[in-house]
Amino acid sequence: SDECRVLGWAYYLTGEEKYARRAADILLGYAEKYPNWDYANSGAVGYWSRVTHAVLGECWWIHGLVEGYDMIAGSPSLTNAEQEKIERNLFAVAAEDIQSHRIMFNQQGEINCASGSAAINAGNWYLAARTFTGTYGLMDWIDLSFSAEGLSLENEFPYHFAAVETLVAQGAIYEALGGHFFTAEVKKLFDAPLLLSVDQ
Repeated sequence: SDECRVLGWAYYLTGEEKYARRAADILLGYAEKYPNWDYANSGAVGYWSRVTHAVLGECWWIHGLVEGYDMIAGSPSLTNAEQEKIERNLFAVAAEDIQSHRIMFNQQGEINCASGSAAINAGNWYLAARTFTGTYGLMDWIDLSFSAEGLSLENEFPYHFAAVETLVAQGAIYEALGGHFFTAEVKKLFDAPLLLSVDQ
């Protein structure tokens, strides 16, 4: 996943097809095998993951592949048939698997962002919409995971900032698609830690 991301950026910045081809090979390798791998534990919440030991790791894993794919999507090294295979067998399947989890708090942010970006690349706009406005989607998740003052209900700054990081990433995608996300209510999530700072 990390190698795919790095190769994608190398292609984007240099235009050298060798980087795009290697990233494509990684993506196609996963697309070939991923749908047939078993879940880590199909009977336990948080473990419908095929590559890593739990869904949170699966989210981090898919982020790198999505980013690498985005960087090489216009490359002549990637044929239309190969793109369709990656989108159908890798991103569409991963998006469904990841979005099936309902964990809340900072991990739900990772789930929504990872599933949403994979669904968009797979052209599954129904699933993508669910990660934004559906039950436990981005908007719902904010209401369920943060206090009225804007602080994470996990009551720990590291968890708060982890949640906000994914919120920024998915919110930027939502705005790029024409939505309006960064409202005064969302600003509270950024202001809350400052208001509780001992240095204020």
